[in-house]
Parts: sequence; C-alpha cells; structure tokens
Amino acid sequence: MTGNSASDETAEGVLRRLQQQLIDRAEAKPLAVFSPVGYKEEPPVAGGPRHRLRDLEEAWGASATREGRWLNELLQGSAAWEIIERPQPGKKRRDAPPLPRFREISRCETLLRIMRESGELAEREHLLKERDTALRAIMQDAMLPEIGRQRAVREVYTHYFADVARLTEAYRPVYQEMRRALGTIPSLTGPRVHSHVFLQPPLITRLFAACHADKSAFFTPLPPDADHGPFVASGEYRRGRHAVTIRVAPDAPDLLDEMTWDIAAIAVCAFSARTAGNDPEARFPFLIDDYFDWRGVDPRKRTIEARQQIDARIRLLCSPERLSFDAESELWLSVLENGGSGQRRRRTAVTTHGAFLIRRSGLFRPSPWVTEAENEPLFGYLISLGQWARPFLEGGAMMGVFPKKIAEYDLRRQQWERRIGWYLTFQMQNQGMKMTFHEEEVTTAAATSGTKTALQITPQHSLKMKTVLQNSHTHWEEMARTNPGKVVRQWVETLETLRRDSILGDYSCLDGAADGSDLPTRNRLGIMLNYRYLFTPGGDLVERLRRKSARRAAE
Repeated sequence: MTGNSASDETAEGVLRRLQQQLIDRAEAKPLAVFSPVGYKEEPPVAGGPRHRLRDLEEAWGASATREGRWLNELLQGSAAWEIIERPQPGKKRRDAPPLPRFREISRCETLLRIMRESGELAEREHLLKERDTALRAIMQDAMLPEIGRQRAVREVYTHYFADVARLTEAYRPVYQEMRRALGTIPSLTGPRVHSHVFLQPPLITRLFAACHADKSAFFTPLPPDADHGPFVASGEYRRGRHAVTIRVAPDAPDLLDEMTWDIAAIAVCAFSARTAGNDPEARFPFLIDDYFDWRGVDPRKRTIEARQQIDARIRLLCSPERLSFDAESELWLSVLENGGSGQRRRRTAVTTHGAFLIRRSGLFRPSPWVTEAENEPLFGYLISLGQWARPFLEGGAMMGVFPKKIAEYDLRRQQWERRIGWYLTFQMQNQGMKMTFHEEEVTTAAATSGTKTALQITPQHSLKMKTVLQNSHTHWEEMARTNPGKVVRQWVETLETLRRDSILGDYSCLDGAADGSDLPTRNRLGIMLNYRYLFTPGGDLVERLRRKSARRAAE
C-alpha cells in the first residue's frame, strides 16, 4: 500500500473513518440501489444507520477503500480473532464456520481493543510503517532498474510476512490465557463466600478508613518541594509498630469511596476463590459483574454508566501512579527453623510498597456478535494482588472473613451497619488470637430436661461506644448536637441488625444496660459514649478464630 497516509495513523482512527464513510454513503443513497433484486429495506431502527454497518459492508465492500485494505493487512492472521469467534459447540473444527472476513468490520472495534491490550497491534503497526517506508524508498529510487525494483519489493514483502507470522505465534499464548480465564470462573456468591479469607490489617484497615473518612481531613497536601511525582496528597497512619502511608493523585481522592472499598475486598475474595491462594503473583479473572452479583444488582440496572464507575475504581486500585501504599509493620509470621525441618512464629519486620492490585490484561466476551453495551471495554480484567500481599501469604498471616451481608447493606440507608460491621469485624479478628473459648454445660427447660453444651467466648478487651463510632467513621457528631436520642436509637438498632445477620454472635455492656434504658433521658448519650461493650464473633468467624486460638495455645 505504497503512499497510503493511513499508515501514519492509529488503527482505531482509520476504522472510525471507514465506518463514517459507509454511514455517509448510506445516508446519501439508499442501500437497495446496491442490493439484489427483491431486497426489501427494513424500517429504520433506534440508533440510525450505525446498526446497519454489516449490510453496508456487504453492499460496498470494506476492503475496496484504502482504509479497508490497510486494516485488512493489519489484522490478517492474528490469533485474537479466536477470542471473539469460536467454533460452534458440538461441531468438529473442519465443520465450524471460518473466522470472519474483514468486510465484517462491525467486530473490528473489539478486535482492535484486544490486540491493543496485548501489545500485538502496536508491533503490527510498526511493521506496516517500516514496510511502507521501504516500499516508498524503492519506488523513489530512479537509478534502480525494473528487475532490481521487483526483486527488492519481493524481499520487503518476504521479511514483512515472516515478521507477521512470528508475531502471531508469539502472541497466541497470550490470547489463549485470556480465553482460559473466561472458561470456568467460580462464583463469588456461592455458599463458600462467608469463609473466604481476608488479609490482615493494618494496610486493609487504613484503606477502609481512607474510603470512608472525610477526604479533606484524612489527606494532607504534600509540600511543593517534595519529590512525590504525581501525588498531591498523603494520609498517614501510625500506631505502635505499624505505619501506613497512602498517596493519591489529583483525580483520585473523589474515587476513594465505599464502592472502592467493596471492590478491593471482593478482589481479595476472588483471589481466594479463583487461585490456590498461596502465590501473590497468581493471575485470576475479576469481572465488572462480580460487583453487581455480589450486591445483587438487577440486570436491568447494570447500565454503561454503572459499569464505567466500577471500571474507574478498578483502574485506580491497579494504578501505582495514582494510588500508592507504603507500609511498615511488625507481624508474627511463620519462619523455618532447624534447616527447614520446623516452623515457629516470630516477630518479623515487613515493608511493602506499590499498588493494591496489578492489572495484567483485559478480558473480552468470546461472542461473535456483541451488543452496544457489551462492545464497551467494561467486561473485566486479568489481575493479581500487589506485592504487599507476599509476606502475608508466605508467612501464613491470613485472617478474618469478608461477610457478604455487609457489602449488601444499602449505601444510603444502612451506612452505620456497613461501617460499624467492618470495624467490629476487624477488632474481633485482631483479638482472635487472645480470645478464650470454652464449652459449658447448660441445663435446658423442664419440658426437655437434660443438658447441652454451649460455647462461651471471652474477648480480649472491651470497646467503648465512642471508640467504635469514631473509628468506624460514622457521621454521628452532627447528629448528636441536634438529636442525641437518635444516635442512641441508631446505635442499638445497628447492633441488633449485625447480631441478627450473624456478623456479631452477641454483645453485652459492662457498665449498664446496652440500650441505656437504665439512664435518665438527660445526658444519656454523654454517659453511654463511655460505656464499655464486649463483642463476640458470629457465623463462620467463630470457628476460624477458635482454631487460631487453639493453635496459639498449642505453641
């Protein structure tokens, strides 16, 4: 394609121009003029001529233009076609329909996105530009005889086709991995979801705080002379032997919200469900629909705008240039001793840096025909956990659960349940190693005379009501100034909801009635803020913490 200016543009720009040319032709002249006898033009549909691109390609032939020929040469032979079109099930390979011809450019947008994602498209564009540059130089050489010119052109094309074949084979394993990732994806909403492990604080607790706190109070602007690259704000957490710093870019603070927290937590659950759970570099699929399925969103409400919001937050968690974590901690990790013959838990210094997630590649629907919604790059990604997870996995410091019920609480009407539930889950996890579990025989009622065994749990220490409200980042102080009775009522209702949903096993107050009914109405909230509460775990968390306590006692 000597002298073609399309080689100086991107493939996506050429495709858009070609599609617009076809649409312009359709608007200028009816399609029936170019169609066989007996063709009956269908009534216009929503979206105008764009929905008839395939018929237009049949009539005019996309490869008849220079843009079409350039795209055909660029995409021909790529193994990426196999992702968006597969043989029909139940048919042998030789009976299956062939891969799409280039005239069906209605599928090329997805194909170009796949090839751009893998890196093959950029290399193919480079090869085409080199080929066209070499051909132009041959044609402009006036001293070259005709025989020599033909021989030089054949050599250029020989090298070009050899390089294209090499790229096809080099990128085929990449596309095969992308296809395997979409083969069988375990559901995150099955019965095992309540027992999925979650990684240990303090990094996770700090991310929880960053997503739920007031950003203006949480993040402090960095000095202008500091060498922090694109980051403009930083939030730091120091407590005892732990220090965590979160740095954000100018556009990132607004994206750190409760949805981002849910996505980060669900991603860790996906790692546990879709990998062996012992390698932080293991790649696993994480889909946009995972968030919708987890929260039970109606399929009719899974709009493009909602998908874009989730996609933006996944990209944020995968971008160390926009969101970065620096953590220094001392953790009790399993260390090999006696030449590797035994293990013992020792206090170990751990330093981590980088993004929360690592994005490996995009995932695309393996469907020959896609709707307008599915054609967006919002299906999912192949990701892995950041390097911060390595010491936790290798040292056996996995702990806790991710209760699905907490993520399903309404973001507007049940914020107290979401935030207090998460904070109390963290606290019960932290106390799990030092909780005491013992079984006692309890006498039953006379109608069913006898005894049964009940599990008695003693937490490590109590928590004040004020501590829980402040560290769970609930907006209670303004409410306390205008309606203190509402704070007490919402506190009691939240604890009852968490107990009813098995996030809490039980709770009790050491200083009086748990609902403050023994206090006078005047200054009831002020007194209750200093009340001490004991919280015991519920659901699957009880058995997990009980096993951890038994292992600690055995050591």
